[in-house]
Amino acid sequence: MKTVGKILIGILEAIIVLYAIFVIVLMLSYNEFGYTEVGDHTFVSINDQNITELSDFKEGDLISIKSKTYNEINAGDEVYYYATLNDEYIIVKDKLLEKDGNNREAVYNFEHNDSMVTYDRIIGTFEKNYEGKGKIYDILLSTVGFLLLVILPVLVIFIYQVYKFVLLVKEDKELTKQEASPIKLKPREK
Repeated sequence: MKTVGKILIGILEAIIVLYAIFVIVLMLSYNEFGYTEVGDHTFVSINDQNITELSDFKEGDLISIKSKTYNEINAGDEVYYYATLNDEYIIVKDKLLEKDGNNREAVYNFEHNDSMVTYDRIIGTFEKNYEGKGKIYDILLSTVGFLLLVILPVLVIFIYQVYKFVLLVKEDKELTKQEASPIKLKPREK
């Protein structure tokens, strides 16, 4: 029974460490616009700040936008791009009317945008909606969420490991004392 407990604690520790690494990778994957970009996917949590621009989704959803090159985007496609509103970057979805340029330098003209959008502001096209996962994502990446849901569990594991180490050292000292103490033999009776 004691062995099963040790195995379960080991598995739980591994899960918490992997979970912490996953959250840290998400936090370190912010692009220059402030959104999480992993590989060729940008993840956007739908909240009260962007629900008007991304009204196709419900608040609390998490959407994945796949990056596309100049040649992969065509006129008529629904394309997501970065725009600025009140000195903050937002994500806007709009229908592409025309494009001009190449994979290195291009400008795009959209249906509801009066100005041209440069290639570095283009994200790509919609790939997947994770319904309801945006709230979890927001909590995990918030300061308080990171502290309570990542740092605290890792700290508990660290303290537990230090506790186990102290017990091991204490046990080793006791064994060493027992080995060092002379063994008293009783004299043989004749």
